[in-house]
Amino acid sequence: MKNTEYMIIDGIPVAINGEACILDLIRTLGIELPTFCNNLELSVYGNCRMCMVETQEGTLEFACSTPPRAGMNIKTNTEELQRYRRVILELLLANPVPDRLRELAEWLGVPPYTQKPEEQLKPQEEPVGDN
Repeated sequence: MKNTEYMIIDGIPVAINGEACILDLIRTLGIELPTFCNNLELSVYGNCRMCMVETQEGTLEFACSTPPRAGMNIKTNTEELQRYRRVILELLLANPVPDRLRELAEWLGVPPYTQKPEEQLKPQEEPVGDN
């Protein structure tokens, strides 16, 4: 008989049954974790950075690409994670974006980005002086 291994997600012990990544276990608990790397044609290796989770040690892991480990203890929605997700979305929203990204921004409370004319990138001028 095989002993079942567990990890802890937001204080809830969860059995590990061959899931490929932490994200699979998070979803079995019904926890909504923002992700869109699958929807934006990015590879599933944490490229969108939205699925970051925080370990008990305070490190950040990508839930979509990190395999679950016995004894692992993670949190999915700390203040720090919320702040990271908002900053990432604000940066992504600075460009034309797909509807899924706008929906995610709305869900996380990130306001639409509108660039003021004085903030627009300007070409660098040639250096002045003797060269």
